[in-house]
Amino acid sequence: MTEVGKVTGIGPALATSLAAAGFATAEALAAATPERVSVIPGIGRQRATRLIAAAKALLGQGEAPATPPRPLPVREARVRKVKPVRVAAAAVTPAAPEAEVSAPEAAAAKKLSPAARKAARAAKRAAKAADAAMKFAEKLRVRAARKAAKAEALANAPAPEKPAKPAKKKAKKKS
Repeated sequence: MTEVGKVTGIGPALATSLAAAGFATAEALAAATPERVSVIPGIGRQRATRLIAAAKALLGQGEAPATPPRPLPVREARVRKVKPVRVAAAAVTPAAPEAEVSAPEAAAAKKLSPAARKAARAAKRAAKAADAAMKFAEKLRVRAARKAAKAEALANAPAPEKPAKPAKKKAKKKS
């Protein structure tokens, strides 16, 4: 008797499902009808037909299935595009006095000045955002310190005494 797991297209999980349904051997699977095998979860009528044909081919009772089990689709990895980073040379190097700059260097400095201005604006925005974040963090720290002081004061304070309720006057009934 041949184990059902040796049939082409049947892995360990499917072999367990088939054995639980009564098809523990390849002989039992080869003798079954597609209708009976397709009742098992995960097996449709077409797959049942292919598995039965593969079981018969393993036992030498028939030919190999005309359509072998479909391979899993292979997905190609996606490549992310990365934007190049521009570095402004004028922002990095200090400006030289105008008298010492030659004509070609002055022309190059004028060409880079918009990029240098853009870099300076970006640096200014970043500094402003960092300053705002620091102010906000300080505000949160002060708020947390106040809450902690208030909680500590409440924890250390003696329990307040409840004032005695004044006695209610009983109204006299009019006769």
